[in-house]
Amino acid sequence: YIHAGLFRNPIQLENLKGNLSWEKTPDNILRISTDQLEAVTPDLATASRLLIEIPEEGKTLVDIQTDFQDGNGLNAGLYYPVGILGKTLTEWMDNSIISGQVTSGSFILKGPIEDFPYSKTHNGHFEVLFNVEDIILDYVSDWPRLEEVAAQVRFHNNSLSIDVANAKILDSEITGTVARIESLKPLSPIRISGSIFGPASDNLRILSETPLKEDFSKIASSLSITGDSRLAIDFQIPLQNTGKHKLDGSLIFQQNNLHLKDSPVKLDKVTGRLNFDLDGLESKGLQARLLNTPVDIKISHDASSTTHIKSQLDLHIDQINKLVGSIPTEFIAGKTLWNPVSY
Repeated sequence: YIHAGLFRNPIQLENLKGNLSWEKTPDNILRISTDQLEAVTPDLATASRLLIEIPEEGKTLVDIQTDFQDGNGLNAGLYYPVGILGKTLTEWMDNSIISGQVTSGSFILKGPIEDFPYSKTHNGHFEVLFNVEDIILDYVSDWPRLEEVAAQVRFHNNSLSIDVANAKILDSEITGTVARIESLKPLSPIRISGSIFGPASDNLRILSETPLKEDFSKIASSLSITGDSRLAIDFQIPLQNTGKHKLDGSLIFQQNNLHLKDSPVKLDKVTGRLNFDLDGLESKGLQARLLNTPVDIKISHDASSTTHIKSQLDLHIDQINKLVGSIPTEFIAGKTLWNPVSY
């Protein structure tokens, strides 16, 4: 039942209970209605109200609301509105949701059925809104999958949004994250923005093991980091050959220890922010301690996306010798202002 082509297959019912009435009005409109129609499918239980008015001429008007609960996320694909999703998005959703539970939700369809899904006419309302728990989401190829996802999913006319209350990626916690597709037909890119908190090493893995590695693997693989940090990220991924990749993020250090591999440089108590986009890296208020001495670090990039790292600190000659090992301390003593630069 419900609009031919909206779901991929007719929805199977194990039980149907309620009163359905119909009448022919004086102006020759066939009116079908019910205030309470309860149904049970193999995957969820529903309760519906509906009003359908079919005139002899003109458009059929529908006003349907279905509330559902206790759904099996593994079979969620049976209830996707594939009639408006299209092949690419349907395949993405089929492959993305591995398991989980649909705790509750609602389906609303109101307006002329001939104009569905109302993205052009704006004379009706279509919405599927549901809450999920313990979802495993394998959302994009070559990215770590999300686990223990608690979220609200909303199809509204021709758009899709997913508000993630919390989830896990690697060993980190995700909070306040939103994924949105502005247009289902034609299919626009998916945009994801949110915050990740956990071991700073997870963030280096994301930069070096995902498609971001083309831009950041060299610097990420050269670092070793301990402690927790927060990653704020906003990125866009095309689901078809339309739209562009976009990226904007910040890695916020929280008293971390950072070691530059294959070098004696070890930074302690790192604080501040490292901003990044597809063009490169920029630091903001980045500070640390090197050999127990305060150091300010400035990171930037040029038009060719080459990264520049500059720092300034006061070091004793003996401390510099620990880093470079080539200063004849028998002839030089005292402190100096050291300005190491890396390109």
